[in-house]
Order: sequence, then structure tokens, then C-alpha cells
Amino acid sequence: MPYTHFVMLRQPLLLLATLVFFTAACSQPEYGVKLSALPSGVQIPADLQKKLRYDAASQSLLLKDHLTAAEKEELLKLSEDKSYRRAIQGLFEYNQPEETTQKGEMVIGVDPALMPLAEILVKAFNEKRPEAKIILEPMSASEALSEIANGRLRYALTIRDSSTTEGGLFRSNKIAVQRRISALDAFCFIVHPQNSTTELGLQQVKYLLTGKVKDWSEVDKSRKPTPVKIFLSNDGRAEYLRDSVLAGGKFSDSSFVCMTKAEMIDAVKRTPGALGYLTMLDVKDVIGVKQEGGKFVVDLKDTTQFKVLAIKAEGFESSPVLPLQGYVANGEYPLSYRVYYFQRTQGQLPAGFSGFLQFGTPGEGQDVLFKNGLVPFTQKIVIRQ
Repeated sequence: MPYTHFVMLRQPLLLLATLVFFTAACSQPEYGVKLSALPSGVQIPADLQKKLRYDAASQSLLLKDHLTAAEKEELLKLSEDKSYRRAIQGLFEYNQPEETTQKGEMVIGVDPALMPLAEILVKAFNEKRPEAKIILEPMSASEALSEIANGRLRYALTIRDSSTTEGGLFRSNKIAVQRRISALDAFCFIVHPQNSTTELGLQQVKYLLTGKVKDWSEVDKSRKPTPVKIFLSNDGRAEYLRDSVLAGGKFSDSSFVCMTKAEMIDAVKRTPGALGYLTMLDVKDVIGVKQEGGKFVVDLKDTTQFKVLAIKAEGFESSPVLPLQGYVANGEYPLSYRVYYFQRTQGQLPAGFSGFLQFGTPGEGQDVLFKNGLVPFTQKIVIRQ
């Protein structure tokens, strides 16, 4: 976190002589972000050296006052180094004199699995706040939380909580971070559209993912032998599946990583033995609820690309259910996960975006989440400092 250097008065007799200096130091404190070293060849421009410097001892880039937008762009042109550029952006964001909850500039680190949702949320936020410039940058939860701890990022959207190590880093760097759950999403498991299987037990899902079950005929004895092929996403969901659902177990040797959602859908469509997964946003137009007579029934629309499976939780009284909002909200669907946001408490715009996500009026963030297939979640859970 940007931090402040204050003058320590060790000799009372020097009080009068140092009063002017102390006042000046307090009126223009130095703010710092962590940076292991300046990139090779980078020198701070002469016209900025009075307010920007690099301190090798603390491995920090230090700033007095604030950077203008033009000064930020001048500094960014000096290097393409990712850490350096984030440090400059972090210093620029840290002290924006005209920032409000409706106006300013902010980079958000986003787990790639949440990028489509984040784009929808930012678009809705900007409809009423056109002077807010929010830049979405894909990064893993580990990377995003590390950037927050080092003062180079103010906001992150992840699908996992911070670890004990990451919480310790927040504390050791004296970073005040607010953490909340914004929504619930789910693993919506999909298979080839001609796969006759319509449901799986949670234990069967685990056996398929780990390779303990290698053929679909082991799931359904009436089926012809069809080798299982597992397709994983290139984002935090695969990490969550491994660490939380499989308790650290290894994925099947037949697994293949898809770089995009489109690649996942295409792979499942082309592979008879495929098992993959999508988000609730991805399948909201494929599964739903409709009214027939006086009852509400599941509306499972036909698709030529994939079929969504119902999943049965462990337990004698459990029933297989599709990843519909109601089943995810009440816990009947067993493969949901939380969408977190982490906000460094300094700054007005992060607070404005958090308010939009958490406590927005109708038509704002929580309503946007609901309309796009997720389960809004408004409970505030902890402050980490």
C-alpha cells in the first residue's frame, strides 16, 4: 500500500528550527508502491524527479503529491514491463484529487472466468457514470491479490477467497482490504448433445474428473463403450475444482485445457465422450423455468452444441437438479462457488463500484447479476487489515 514517511523529532531544542520542514513534509507526504527494481534503461524524467523517485533500499517507487494523466502516460511509455506499468498506474490511482464514487480511473484484476460478467457489470455501471474509467485486466486470483498487497492494484474479482499467506501479506504490508461475496455461480457440466446421460451423482463427477471412471459405459451400463475426455478451463475454475471439489487430487490423464469458452463448447460438440463445464451466465439461455398449467417446470432447451447435466448431491435424500438459480441459492445444486471482490479501502471510486455491486438500487449491480443468471449475495463478511 502506498505509505507515508513522517519526520521524527528526536531533540526538542530543534523544534522551532524544524517546524517549517515538518509542516512541509506533512503537507506533501510520499506514497509508495512495491517494485523490486526499475526496468533496465528506465530513468525518471528530469521534470518529474522532484516528486517521483525510486528507493532501492525499500524496493519502492515513491511519489509526492499526485501524477497527472499526461505524466502517467509519459512514464508508461518508458517500458512495457508489467510490474513497472502497474506500479505507475497504482501511484496514479492512489491520489486522484478529483476522484469521486462516480468519477475517476481504476484497474480491476479479474479472473478470466469472470471477464464476460465483469464486462457486463462495468457497462451497466458506466451507463449512469460516464466519467468513471474502469479498465479490466485478466489475472489469476493469486496474481491479483499479490498486486493489491504490493499497492499496485485497488480492486479484484475472484472465484476464491484469500489464503492465509495472502492475508498475512496484507497485514505485513499494512494494506487495509475489504473482502465481500458478491454472487454465487456454479459449474454447469456439459456433455456432447447426443450423450444419453442426463444426470450424474457428485461422486461420479469426481470419478470422471480424476480418471477413476474412464468410460461412459461405467456410468450407464446400457451405453456402448465411449472413452471419457475431460475438458478444463484455463482459469481459476480448474484450480477451484482441483483444490476444493477433488480435495487436491489430480485430474485425469485424458484432460485437455481449453483456452476460451468458445474452444470448450466446440471441443464438447466434436467429442462424443466429452465432459466440460460452463458458467451460469453461459447457460442462462439454455436452461430455465416455465409455467405449465398451475406448475413451474424446468425448461431445458434443445441445443446442437452441448447438453447441461443435472447433478445429485451426496446424501440419500438428494435429487439430481440442474444449475438453476433457485437450486444454487438454496444449496441443492452441489457444485456452486462464490464470486468475491477485494477492495483496497483507500479511494472513492472503488467504494462506488463496491456499492454498485453490493447494495445497488433496482437496475443496479445486484439486479444485473440476477438478470445474467447468477445468484446475488449481499452479506458483508469480513475486513482484512
